[in-house]
Amino acid sequence: MPNLHARLNRFVESLPHTQPGPGGAIAVLRAGEVLVRHAWGFANAERRIPFTPRTLFRMCSITKQFTCGTVLEAVEDLSALDAPLRARLPLLEGAVPSILDLCHNQSGLRDYWAVAMLHGSPAEAPFGDTEAARVIGGTRSLHFAPGTRYSYVNQNFRLLSDLLENHTGRGFAELLRRFIFDRAGMEGAFLAADTRAMPDGTEGYEGNPVLGFRAAENRILWTGDAALGASLDDMIAWERYIDATREAPRGLYNRLSAPVHFAGGEEAPYAFGLGRGREFGMAVTGHGGALRGWRSHRLHVAEARISVVVMFNHFADAQAAALDALAAVLGEERPRPAPLEGPGPEWLGAY
Repeated sequence: MPNLHARLNRFVESLPHTQPGPGGAIAVLRAGEVLVRHAWGFANAERRIPFTPRTLFRMCSITKQFTCGTVLEAVEDLSALDAPLRARLPLLEGAVPSILDLCHNQSGLRDYWAVAMLHGSPAEAPFGDTEAARVIGGTRSLHFAPGTRYSYVNQNFRLLSDLLENHTGRGFAELLRRFIFDRAGMEGAFLAADTRAMPDGTEGYEGNPVLGFRAAENRILWTGDAALGASLDDMIAWERYIDATREAPRGLYNRLSAPVHFAGGEEAPYAFGLGRGREFGMAVTGHGGALRGWRSHRLHVAEARISVVVMFNHFADAQAAALDALAAVLGEERPRPAPLEGPGPEWLGAY
């Protein structure tokens, strides 16, 4: 045990130097026990607000697993959402994806924000409900037949949250609170749809230590795809909930992380808002989160009952930090991969 704590302490102390920026936080858990709960630096550098385990953070695409969890808990028969989905794609010719295709990023739809950029919208332009509805409603074709391939598409999860609201007659924020946050004990978690600010003043930053940092500008309205606001303590509660329900056959995370296949029978690398992969010979589920000024990653190793959560309010490699933390817990050496050209392994879902 002393060796474990020594390894973790050395790793945590190195993070502000290996991933330099305004601030960050990390948690490591094993068998429901918190081994590391640590934050450093500033949540807001201009106002000198310290980054703490209670600092509210924009979790970005880590939201997707919570959206899928809410779908599974709130809707008994998922096929009840298929017809409303078809109504939101009035111009689509041919096969229409199912609700599960959305959950698994197998819909064949193209990412709505990327489509808006291809049509000439500046990255800094507002992108809210009106813009999203216009792009989604204008869909005429799919990238591939539903259920046959994987493609990372944010609008799959926006559609899920919109359909949930219409089906239940309740707001998505209320549904998240009822079916996820209250059950997991995520007391501070909330729906942070407006990306322009966080209520406690936390900022995400662009830049680097050489040229300096400045607050990043975001003008996108996310919902089921990337709107989760949560602190490190909230995410610790989620990881402990996962461990506490690990033996329940219908436990939520067991359902979210169950194997899923393509129409042809091959196992899919992504399902229910979670990437699937292997590290150190063990199955790993997880997801990354990224927006201008924000980087996060969480992973879970069910076999070893280990969870890691990493948050940076600046551009840094949260995935690498999470994997290094996992290596430290296991007492393993992680090989240094060559720099990637592109977004990285698909299972990470780092958007």
